Amino acid sequence: MHKLKESILQADGDKVLIKMMTTIDSRNAQASQEDDMRKIRELIEGLEGSYLAVNNMYKQVTRTWMLSALETLLQTFPADSSEAGQFAFASGAILQGAGDYDASIDFFRTALELKSAMHGEHHPEVAHIYNRLAVVYSGHRNVKMVVERAHRAKSIFASLGYEREYQTGVAEACNTLGLLYAADGNADQACMFHREALRMRQVIHGDVHPEIAESHCNLGKVHFISDNNAAAIDSHTMTLNMRSQLRESCPDIVADMATSHNHVGEASREVGLFEEAMWHHAEALAIQNVVLGPNHPDVSVTHTKTGLLHELQGDFIAAKQCHGKALDLRLKVLTPKHPAIAESMCCLSVACAELGEYEQATQHMHQAFRLIAVVVEPKNDSNTTAPTPSNNKTFRCATPGNDRPAAASNRRTYINVLKPT
Repeated sequence: MHKLKESILQADGDKVLIKMMTTIDSRNAQASQEDDMRKIRELIEGLEGSYLAVNNMYKQVTRTWMLSALETLLQTFPADSSEAGQFAFASGAILQGAGDYDASIDFFRTALELKSAMHGEHHPEVAHIYNRLAVVYSGHRNVKMVVERAHRAKSIFASLGYEREYQTGVAEACNTLGLLYAADGNADQACMFHREALRMRQVIHGDVHPEIAESHCNLGKVHFISDNNAAAIDSHTMTLNMRSQLRESCPDIVADMATSHNHVGEASREVGLFEEAMWHHAEALAIQNVVLGPNHPDVSVTHTKTGLLHELQGDFIAAKQCHGKALDLRLKVLTPKHPAIAESMCCLSVACAELGEYEQATQHMHQAFRLIAVVVEPKNDSNTTAPTPSNNKTFRCATPGNDRPAAASNRRTYINVLKPT
């Protein structure tokens, strides 16, 4: 491991890291031993910038390599061959999962151009690319482009009579639109699209499937930001029960069980079920410590939620401890100006003030304000028509991982020691 760490710190370290990670399963590293995962986590946490820095390096190197490989393919194979189009599509999907939306869009557009030239516009592969573009544009919060691409995919599938592909495409498009409207605070539209996605997925997969669990989870999130906490508890409980059923056949869903526990916990907290909420957050933390490791950014989410619960119970000493753990972890693994750090500082400020520690409270709040002040407001995009969210519950946990409403939050990348999910 010492030699490996030295090589990563050298100029060609990115290649060494990529070679190492390509041997690891793309979600929970099922192909590797727990000791290997522990060593990799320790290695990454020891590097400057931790997980986010390594992820950015990985994305940059991957993008560069894919562009070079695509150029070679275009020069090697005839214009009417399928290899280049398939490679461009696969590259777009990988970069989409990494959250590199601009590069992903470029690759998908190239794939669309190559596939359309080969097959014509009315072909299932072309429809699949339109649907992927809809998902990627949701990461840009570009409602107009999402709707246009999703409807185009839907019309192609319908015209071809591809019933299952049509249903799958419509379900993914509806799920994408639901996530986008939820992110922008439009609960009615979000619920409508998520219910349609759920209905279509049940037709395709039956009653128990990871995608159906995802739809119940998405509905639960919308209910929560709408203050319909009883419905949120029901939806997230269904999600948790389904993921528990699937853990044997889908081992990589175990980390999602922690997400579900946290969601049930925070909704229970809102209706005063404090004991039940505490149990769910404790279960989430236990799962995350085993599956993700104690220094994973998602662990800070659970510490924060537990701290908020202690606050509502009036236990500000315990709240301060939880928010302190969350802040220490976020300072360690996130970039210095990450908004989650400001959130932890605000939470700490509140706890300190309640304990009469006004000097510390003021210090934490000033630090939080300095971080918030550097956040740049998004440019006004004429293509983005969704309204600005007004419900502050949407922003209560603007933390890495479980509470991101954008579509990309449902796409893990590489191995989950690398990216908050």
